[in-house]
Parts: sequence; structure tokens; C-alpha cells
Amino acid sequence: MNDERLKQAYDKMNPDTQSEKRMLAEIIRKGESHMDRKFTVEPVKPSRWAAIPAVMAILAMIVLSVFVAVRLDLKDSTANDPTQEHDTVPNLMTESDTHLESEVPPNHEDSPEPMTIPSYGERPPITVYPQPQTLDINKLTDCFLHISILSVTDSIYGNEITAEVFVEETYDAEDIAMLRMGDTIVIGSQSVEISELDYDEVFDGETGLPVKVTCLDINGGFMGGGYTLMPYGEDTYRKVTFGYEASMYSIGVVNLPVSEDFIFTDYSNPKNGDVVYSFEDLVYDESLREDGFKPHDTVIEVKNGIVTQLIRYCPPYWITSP
Repeated sequence: MNDERLKQAYDKMNPDTQSEKRMLAEIIRKGESHMDRKFTVEPVKPSRWAAIPAVMAILAMIVLSVFVAVRLDLKDSTANDPTQEHDTVPNLMTESDTHLESEVPPNHEDSPEPMTIPSYGERPPITVYPQPQTLDINKLTDCFLHISILSVTDSIYGNEITAEVFVEETYDAEDIAMLRMGDTIVIGSQSVEISELDYDEVFDGETGLPVKVTCLDINGGFMGGGYTLMPYGEDTYRKVTFGYEASMYSIGVVNLPVSEDFIFTDYSNPKNGDVVYSFEDLVYDESLREDGFKPHDTVIEVKNGIVTQLIRYCPPYWITSP
């Protein structure tokens, strides 16, 4: 401490004794030493343990990311594998939640239509078709044909009959047994919707159940402007018209040779009985052709593609008329 500063201190303090002066000098000296000291602020060195929480947080985030990625990958692979069982989501809804959900009106646009199961005896309407025609008029061998004669020819080159061939429209007996009101049946290429159906049935004497339908009237039957079906053989039915004539349709025209022993048997007039004629009588006796030869009552027999016999039956209306 320099003298000038000590002197100034002494003057200000004005000590009385020597001891006071020494004490004052010592105090001033210590104070000066503290004032001359240089203080430096050193940076605080972080502790090596201070970084542990941050490192742990980073490691936790990495582990969580890896777990989520593995979980999603396993879920995708399970969804694509049909053999794996999928996780089921537990139903956490309470009874009150279920009640509230039931009160929400359904979306009728997205909801499927309820399926109704028909009761016993009910079924959708069906359509019954005639049995398919299998006769090939270009490959006639041994058969009987319903025909309408167009012409007969007597020639040195051989006798010949030109005729239009007709077949009956038949139906399978099982199909007929299934018919109900509201069904459709195809008759003569026309679809007929059944609005009225009447059966004439034969019943079993022991069981009382119907075993055969002898007559089926559709929409009033032919007498009421509708249609009538009757049995034709064991397993088929056919449409009949007035006088119970069968319903037929044409399948084409044929020219058939006539055999030398050809005969024409005529049953058309009950008063005359059955009369037999030759082919020459058929050609040259015009009276035999006056009544015509219609497919409902005219049949020819063919053997090996040759006509051997012509038969004309009595029309049904002749029998029923007085």
C-alpha cells in the first residue's frame, strides 16, 4: 500500500494512539490485498452423469419405433395368410351401448333384402314347355305319321305320295303334375299364364290319394275358351281340341315312294264300316278325296322309308253327333 493512500486513510480515520495506527494500517493493507486480487469466472464443467436421462430417452424412442415396425409387419403377413387366425377385437360395448345402437335406424340402401323362405306348398312360378321334337323327316325308316295329303302320283317310274307331316304337342307327365295357379305353359308357341286350373283325377281306393289325372282344364278348358290336356300314353299328356282331337303342328313336307302292296283303309264313314282301296283307287276315284285327308284322322305307315298303308279314321265329332 503506498504512502499517499495510507496518509489519506490516516487523515480520514485520525487515529489517536500508536496501536490504533498499527491496527488501522493492518486493516487497510488487508483490504488493499483483496482489492488488488483478480477474479476470473471459470465455466462450470458439466458432470458426466448429467447426460444419462437424455441418452435413456433416445434409447426408449428407438426401441418403441422398432417394436411398432415389427408389429405392423407381423399384422400384414397374418392378414395375407389365410391359414393364420386373425385377432379378434373384444366387444367392449355395454348393454346400454347395445340398446342405443339398436335404436339407430338401419341404412336401407346398404342393407340386403331379407330372404323369405317359402312355406310348405309355396314356390316361385314355373314355365312348362312341350317335349322336344325328335322326328327327322329326312331320315324316315319305320314309323307312323300324321299327314295331310297334298298329292298322289301314279307313274311308270313309281308311285308317290306328297304329304305334309304333323306331330302332336306332348308334355311330360311330371311337369303337368307340378302345375299350379300362376304358372305358365307354352301351347302352340304361345305362353299361357294359368289363372284357372281344374283336374279330373283317379283316386286310389286304399289310400284315397290321386294316382292319375284324366283331364286337365286350363283357364276354363277348350269348352270355356281355354285349353284341355289329356293323358297320351303312360308318361305324357297332349292338348286336345273340340271332339278331343289332338293339337298338332307341321314339321315339313315329304315325298315318299309307295310300295306295290299298298292298301288304303277308310274308316271315315261309320255307316259304311271299314273299306279297303288300292293305290289306283286313291289316285283315280275323286270321291275318295272329297272329304280330304286331315292330320287328325289320317295316318300313314312307313317301313324302310316306303309307304305301305294309308288309314283314315272317323273324326271324333262324327261319333259324338246324333
